[in-house]
Amino acid sequence: MADFNYKVTYKFTRCFPKISDTKRPAKDRVTLEFNSEPSEYDIESKVKDWVSDLQRDVMNDIDCEIEFQEIVKVRKLKVVKGYY
Repeated sequence: MADFNYKVTYKFTRCFPKISDTKRPAKDRVTLEFNSEPSEYDIESKVKDWVSDLQRDVMNDIDCEIEFQEIVKVRKLKVVKGYY
C-alpha cells in the first residue's frame, strides 16, 4: 500500500479536430499514489504521464486531442491503514 496519496487538480486543453479546431480549456482531478514523499516535479511528471496515457488509450478512439497545461492544486490525502 502506498503511504503518500495526493489529489491533484490540473488544467488541460481539448480539441475535437473533426468538429472544430478550437481548443477548449478544462479541469480535472486525479488521485495519485507514491511509495515515498514526492517532489513537485514527481507529481507533475506523473500527471503528464496520466494525461498521455489518457490521450493514447481513450481520446484517440473518440478523435479528441488533449494537452496538459498546468497543475492547479495539490492536496495530500490522509492514509488510513486498516487491519484484517
